[in-house]
Amino acid sequence: MSIYDLSTTAGDNTTVGDVNVAEGCTPANLNNAIRGLAADLRALLNDIGGKATAGGSANVLTLTTDSGLTNYGDGFMFAFVAGADNTGPATLSIDGVGAKAIRKNGDAALEGGELVTGGHYLVQYDASANGGAGAWLLVNPTVVLDAALAALDGLTPAADKLPYFTGATTAALATLTGYARTLLDDADAATARGTLGLGTMATQAANNVAVTGGSIDNTPIGQTTPAAVAATTLNVTHSISISGPTPVINFSDTDDTVTGQIGSGTSDFNLTSNKPFDLRPEGTRAGFITANYWAFYSAGVETARLTPTGLGIGTNSPGKRVEIAGDGGSLEVGLRLRTTGVAHYFDWVLDTFGNLQGYLDGVERLRVEADGTLDVDALTINGQPLPITKPPYNSGEQVITAGGALTLPHGLGEAPKVREMELICKTAEHGYSVNDVYPLPFGALYVAAGIGVGATVDATNFNIIFGAVGIYILNKTTKAGATITPANWRLIVRAYA
Repeated sequence: MSIYDLSTTAGDNTTVGDVNVAEGCTPANLNNAIRGLAADLRALLNDIGGKATAGGSANVLTLTTDSGLTNYGDGFMFAFVAGADNTGPATLSIDGVGAKAIRKNGDAALEGGELVTGGHYLVQYDASANGGAGAWLLVNPTVVLDAALAALDGLTPAADKLPYFTGATTAALATLTGYARTLLDDADAATARGTLGLGTMATQAANNVAVTGGSIDNTPIGQTTPAAVAATTLNVTHSISISGPTPVINFSDTDDTVTGQIGSGTSDFNLTSNKPFDLRPEGTRAGFITANYWAFYSAGVETARLTPTGLGIGTNSPGKRVEIAGDGGSLEVGLRLRTTGVAHYFDWVLDTFGNLQGYLDGVERLRVEADGTLDVDALTINGQPLPITKPPYNSGEQVITAGGALTLPHGLGEAPKVREMELICKTAEHGYSVNDVYPLPFGALYVAAGIGVGATVDATNFNIIFGAVGIYILNKTTKAGATITPANWRLIVRAYA
């Protein structure tokens, strides 16, 4: 029997500390009863003084008391030391009587963190709590801060610092100067403007600002016509932005009587005084613009001129070495190439019918018709006329077989007047790289037995024969003779009738 089993009705307490003290007990029982009562009081002090440490687990606690309970009663109170941090709702069983929920704040379930390892806690039993199931009410739960308060709790206060949130669960300290505090204590906007030293301009609308005083470059702003600003010199660090339906900048040079306008609504840049416009970055002329032409300069020397009839490129002003022009009437476009120091020129002209015509010193010598036909007149090779009237023949890449032969129909209808052969390197050897071209003489190239290539042509075919060993060429690097590996090269034959 423990002290918790005693009754508040004196006559009901017939046993104290397991000693009979009922009416008519022997005198010897009195001293034993007093000693038993003292032991019960000591046990009670231990139980409510938090001598014991709770066992069990974080959320299922057990407690063994010195009093030794056999039942739970309203108002029973015990103190204990937590052996672990709870992580959610928890229960407590004392002396094996039975597990009862631990509740907080009247009758709310624990959430986690209310019990901290090593913390001293006081619980009181309430049979009506937890919906009448009975519960241990936690008198002094550890306060669990929400994430926002925990963030503030983690800050270290300091002079002239103001806490603020950097996120939903994070916080930091900002500097709050004495001057900032003088602004914070202002009761209204007018007082704040006074603290900031702002005048009446601060209250004007952004699209309706009136400047009624002051000066720019010591030139007073006209108070009678505030829309106009007069300034001897206006220095701008970055840029001036002008916007509106027809933004305009007017300028006038009284020394050279040059006047003009930028952004007039009809012209981005307009010189109204009919004066030439000279571009001189860093003092050296780079461009010159008049009503009739634009001239472009490099290092002070004219290198190109744009006129109403075309573009001339070159340094022989005004007759340029290259001229691109249109006649303005038939929409023909031409390109003129001039020689240096010799009075000859060659013109390319694209006419309105799509024909490309070539003129030498004003005489047509070459024409490519719109249908792709090539007409050549009076062109020569080594002083001999070359009447080429048919498309050229190209054999494409042909496989070279040692000791073999090729018969290539050219389709020109006659033996071609111009013939050429060349080797194309396909696998690097003898100092040559892939796609290097090695020209061969047309006819016979014989070096030694089995080394060489021969070619004949008639009105129908090219007939090519290869030496049994290969074809002889010069090494590109050493310049020494070398015989090709046939598989590493291809042969191309071209001809013009």
